[in-house]
Amino acid sequence: MKIEPFLRAMHKNECNQTKDFLYPRQKGELAKHRKFLSKYKDGLYIKNPVTYTINHLGYRTRDDIPTTDYILAVGCSHTFGIGAETPWPKLIDNCYNAGIPGATVHDMCDVAMAIYKENPYKKVLMFAPHGERFLVVDKTTDGKPITLALMPKSTWPDASKYEVLDTPTKMLYTNRSIESFKYFCEKNNIEHQIYCYSSMRFLRKYKNMILDQGTDGVHYGDKTQENFAGIFNVTKPKNTI
Repeated sequence: MKIEPFLRAMHKNECNQTKDFLYPRQKGELAKHRKFLSKYKDGLYIKNPVTYTINHLGYRTRDDIPTTDYILAVGCSHTFGIGAETPWPKLIDNCYNAGIPGATVHDMCDVAMAIYKENPYKKVLMFAPHGERFLVVDKTTDGKPITLALMPKSTWPDASKYEVLDTPTKMLYTNRSIESFKYFCEKNNIEHQIYCYSSMRFLRKYKNMILDQGTDGVHYGDKTQENFAGIFNVTKPKNTI
């Protein structure tokens, strides 16, 4: 069955699953460094494992897209909720979490428009704390092509060759996508709240909201996720979906 190209967030073989590790490499790292990780970050990997339930489209949310009168959340891993038991969209009443780990703003806009075509929503919330992120096609050590999300401090081989693209240039293209998506929302009478910043600007603006780390030691924990929900004026968050 053919579906809208941007509707599915993961390969179909990764959908409809419940797993303790989002990526196989995380499980491998734990097996390889278990003794080290048992002490690292209070052993969060081991003591407080997070279970990820992925629906048929690759999202960490209810299985079916609501048919009417719902809120859509789009974002990256901080919306998906890597390392957290309760991602911020889960704290918002009748909210469908379409967060995708590693997503760029361009991905978020594509996904939001694809989901709208499937089942229109009344409101969309976009959370992009790494607005300068973009995708590049590189090669693995054995020469195979691979798509990677480029971050300011990416450490994978040859990442330095992309440093010529500075943050203002990346944000220029990001903001063009944002303006186009705003126009889409306005034409379709969709209420929208968009929070998009470069990584450093986000940390400067919201550093007081970051209270804990997730189980992976990289992303944020449940206390911080609750604060993220508060960014969207949620004063009494509800755990409904």
